Amino acid sequence: MRCPINVQNKTLKINNNTLIYYEFSCVKTVKSVNTNKIIIESLFQPFAVILDIYWTRYAIICLKFTVWRLYMKLKKWNARLSILAMILTLIHELYQLYAYISFYYNPVLSKTFGYAVAGGFVLHGILSAVCIFALHDARTIEYKKLNYKTVLQRISAVITVLLLPLHIFSFALLQGSVGSIVYTIVEVSQVVFYVALSCHVGLSFSNALVTLGRLEDIGRKRVIDRIAITFWTILALIMGIVITTTHAKIFHI
Repeated sequence: MRCPINVQNKTLKINNNTLIYYEFSCVKTVKSVNTNKIIIESLFQPFAVILDIYWTRYAIICLKFTVWRLYMKLKKWNARLSILAMILTLIHELYQLYAYISFYYNPVLSKTFGYAVAGGFVLHGILSAVCIFALHDARTIEYKKLNYKTVLQRISAVITVLLLPLHIFSFALLQGSVGSIVYTIVEVSQVVFYVALSCHVGLSFSNALVTLGRLEDIGRKRVIDRIAITFWTILALIMGIVITTTHAKIFHI
């Protein structure tokens, strides 16, 4: 008669790495129930161990695949949100430019688009942070020469978020600090805000198209990057010049 097999789970450390292995030994298992029969209970334990390992690996693979699918859906919705925020930003900046040039200001229209842009960018920033830090999307940049645009994109995003509250209340701050150093700081911060915002939008547009599967050719991506960066840079410079000169006229500086 074959003797039962006992499975012992043991660990072995090699170079600070823990290796789990199974040791099989032939041991008799006897159950005394008024009989002297030998009950072979652990005959199929090695096979159970193998099945446990197989199903555990299969479950891990399924879990990783599910997380990856959710992650891709999150990235695509974030890309759609970023494009919507870009469109709202363009409308808002063009209207502000018209208002400063023509001295016709509609507070309802301006604030509606302004808060919509701010809300879109805040939500976009939260989703982007989740993708970068929680899901480890390009958390480390290995090739600095190839990813300088990514570095510039993230730095400009941080600057935009930090200066956003100051931008929302900029006119009130300027109105109450005419002739002081605070006025100069607020004006400079607004120019920096527009430059950072334009830089981030110009660098992000083609990336959003790539995420959505609308752009695959690297040559076309470079062309779109150049067009977008040039357009938003010119718009930022125009906004900075027009807003600062108009503020000087309004506050008689």
